[in-house]
Amino acid sequence: MKNRKPKCFDEIIVYNGTSIDPMKIFISKKMTGVLDAIDTGSGKLLANLREIRIIGYTGSGSLKYAMSKGITDITQIGEPGKSVLSAPVDSGKVGVVVYAGTNIMAAVRKAESMYRHIPYLL
Repeated sequence: MKNRKPKCFDEIIVYNGTSIDPMKIFISKKMTGVLDAIDTGSGKLLANLREIRIIGYTGSGSLKYAMSKGITDITQIGEPGKSVLSAPVDSGKVGVVVYAGTNIMAAVRKAESMYRHIPYLL
């Protein structure tokens, strides 16, 4: 994310290529910048790329409407058969980028490591 807008995927792990949750990998390797994105508008957020078949896609009207009402975590809708945020999309499909629900946990893990040296007050 840069200037509070999605920029591109920096790293991609294909789900069918791993038995480990990619989000856990990114969090454990400290490859996120959720707090930076919150504080400055620029940082690394976790996101998923979903592909939907064009035949079931009749335009992004309903998806864009849901986005405008704030009821989805969709951040970007691509064009049929074209890459979205630098991630490839299969022919005959549309890419939809969705923020991962685990972003909050990435922020918590980062905050824990930042404040680990401060004693708890009771």
